[in-house]
Amino acid sequence: MLGLAKQIEVSSLSSWQEKGVSDTVFPASEDRGLVVDAENVLLNRRNFTVDEGKVASDREPTDTGSVFPVNVSVNEKLKLVLSERSLLYTLDVDAIVNPTNERLTTSDFGLINYAGEDVLHECRSMSRGGMCQIGEAKISRAGHLYAKHIIHTIGPKYTEEYRTAAENALHCCYKSCLGLLKENKLRTIVFPCIYSKRKQYPRKDAAHIAIRTIRRFLEHHGSDLDAVVLYFEESEDMAIYRELLPLYCPRNKEEELAAKRLLPQNVGNEEGEPIIEDRVIRISGRIGKRKEKSEDNMEEPFKNEEGNNDGDNDDFAFEDTAKGVNEGDALEEPNQQAVKMYEDYLWRSKTEYLKDILALNVAYISGKDSLGRAILVIVAANLPVNHVNLDRVLVYLVRLCDSLIHSSNDESENEEHGYVIAYVNSGVTPENMPEVSWMKKMHKILFCTKKHREHMKDLYVVHPNIWLKGILFCLTPFVKASFWDHVHYVERLQDLGGARLRTLKADDILLPNITYKYDATLSRGGGFWSNLFDF
Repeated sequence: MLGLAKQIEVSSLSSWQEKGVSDTVFPASEDRGLVVDAENVLLNRRNFTVDEGKVASDREPTDTGSVFPVNVSVNEKLKLVLSERSLLYTLDVDAIVNPTNERLTTSDFGLINYAGEDVLHECRSMSRGGMCQIGEAKISRAGHLYAKHIIHTIGPKYTEEYRTAAENALHCCYKSCLGLLKENKLRTIVFPCIYSKRKQYPRKDAAHIAIRTIRRFLEHHGSDLDAVVLYFEESEDMAIYRELLPLYCPRNKEEELAAKRLLPQNVGNEEGEPIIEDRVIRISGRIGKRKEKSEDNMEEPFKNEEGNNDGDNDDFAFEDTAKGVNEGDALEEPNQQAVKMYEDYLWRSKTEYLKDILALNVAYISGKDSLGRAILVIVAANLPVNHVNLDRVLVYLVRLCDSLIHSSNDESENEEHGYVIAYVNSGVTPENMPEVSWMKKMHKILFCTKKHREHMKDLYVVHPNIWLKGILFCLTPFVKASFWDHVHYVERLQDLGGARLRTLKADDILLPNITYKYDATLSRGGGFWSNLFDF
């Protein structure tokens, strides 16, 4: 054990419920935009009588309407420890959390160094199978530590611009660690502070997310856990948690009532996950009727050589550049690769936490076009290429497209099966420019599997610039010529619903505000060069 000190039993630590409440400190009014003073909220004992000998039971109904009522069982499982770092190495717990990097090779608290070379090699081996992403967690042995396992997780880097993404990622860190604990039938865990000064995450903001996520998890899965230890190396962190814990984990009715008025507005959902304001989608009651294509002299878009629509849209497939091969075999290899890649991404989309990507609002489903086809909107300006894992963005797109395919199969007879993509390029900057290889990979996954060729009908590019047109041109050697029959450039919003774009109307789709502002600059005649080069 590398000469470590005496082993410390978790049962010897006092619980949050056991700690005295006489020294309760509530947050000041200016904290997180609160508008009341804590001292004015504390109950006047002349108007409120508390039976000092009585505490609330685990499931006792509350008459305060608090979203975080007194829960003694939860409070008894929470333990706070302020100590030197060496205590981390001596705690007898099933798992200890290690804030680390994507390759699982660092530790903010020196855990891997004390655990030993075997643990470091195990971590490197796990990262070879794919780097751990922000918000995810992986489990390893604990080596020379008294703990049985180490759970490694990667906390987000904080910037105010991407605050929502950081909040979701930090929530996922705590939830992923607790999920691994439960999945491996482990019962005790110790959390150091996952955020760090190096990543510039505000301490109080992070503490709000940590406490409420742990509280919600214990509410739902408390019977599977014995103890959650919150470890602090610095007294400042300890003070923050002691200040905020009464809000989310009140120990009596007095704290519960005071907390009800002091809690921040956004306290997350039932899992403690930050809530994103719902998008109000404007959709017409019945958006058009399916026109007879003979009426508009429109030919069936996806026919085979005999003129029959076999449902397999090969226009979005890779171009057959092979020569001297039998018909039907030319696309076999790229299709097999695409199918395998798609299946891998589909599996990830069903197993990974993607709330950080959702929070970016990069992609969402918005209404239907005149033919009853669902519209998938991709907002390029919301894609922070240098601040997000683009591979996870692809995973999220696969999740959305898969849901569209399933819903398309349930469409009524009056609506056409399939969906269209509106790629919104308004207001992009160099920070929103993914590499050509990523665009090609997205095309390969979303357009080159049979499953998606049957349902993906058209691609609308809103406010294209020279860069984006160049990217699409680079795809020319890899796609069939007929692919371009289904790519529509929308230079101005007024073009929507016109003769060239009559199936997609402005009222059918919810676009981000930046699109309308950008279009307004074009209407004033001042945005031509901006639209040409954009940056």
